[in-house]
Amino acid sequence: MRESGVRSQESESVHPAVRCTWAGCERSGSRVCRSVDRTEPWARLCPEHDLELNDAIDSGDPRRIMPAYVKAKGGAKAAAADLMGTHG
Repeated sequence: MRESGVRSQESESVHPAVRCTWAGCERSGSRVCRSVDRTEPWARLCPEHDLELNDAIDSGDPRRIMPAYVKAKGGAKAAAADLMGTHG
């Protein structure tokens, strides 16, 4: 498995009420995905979606990686807002 900035980390600092950021998911987001330099969290995923994102990354297939990334960001609108710096 290769090292990637999107790999998640379990975090004690994540409150159980923090929702998974995967589009449409209502579960607790107990796993934190951080930026490449590991300073900024960009997603909080439940274990199922964390696995789905990492499986997509491990595949190396952009047709799997990009949709998983967009879903992890909360959907297309949220991902676009983040890229444009409007966050919402």
